[in-house]
Amino acid sequence: MKRAGFAVALIAFLLSAIPAQAQVHYFITGLSGVTFKTVTSSNIGGGAGASVSKRLDIFGEFGRFTDALPTSEKQTVLQTAAPLSRDGTAQIIGALPVTYALAGARFRVTTTRYAPYVEAGVGTASITNHLSVTGGGVDLSAKSLTTPLTLPLSARDQIVVFGGGLSVKAKQVFLDVGYRYNRIMTPQPRINVGNVFTEVRVTF
Repeated sequence: MKRAGFAVALIAFLLSAIPAQAQVHYFITGLSGVTFKTVTSSNIGGGAGASVSKRLDIFGEFGRFTDALPTSEKQTVLQTAAPLSRDGTAQIIGALPVTYALAGARFRVTTTRYAPYVEAGVGTASITNHLSVTGGGVDLSAKSLTTPLTLPLSARDQIVVFGGGLSVKAKQVFLDVGYRYNRIMTPQPRINVGNVFTEVRVTF
């Protein structure tokens, strides 16, 4: 609820800054994509917003990264666990999913049917630890999940998003293809998630 309240409050603030004479069009969105820079996984999301001019949108979005465990953290955990295993091998089970809520703005470079865009947003991210480690048939979680990101705790931190892509218009529907750099402000190390996605936007 706090995450939703943050996004709603920020969107309301942005809407209050729109001139009264501006022609506003509203939209809803749905997106899915693939993440990297962490272990490769997927993400889904959805949201709503308003086109306050032919070039500028403001939006709120809720979404989820299936697994945001940094590759470096995975390697550290496995290197710690392997010597503790009977057979010298270890395996990470589970994931480090992240749910987020953010508010942002998108600027279209042109007003043509095919329009490149840039965007930025800020919000909150909730990280839930579902990780465990096994090796040689033994649970090694307690001795190997020892870094700040892999301790069996849940956390909430700020998320900052920058990105860009191409928007294709077909009457009331837009198909957007883009890339985002997501930075979650966890205690060191930060979580950096690259995200290639496809988004469908319906205006009304």
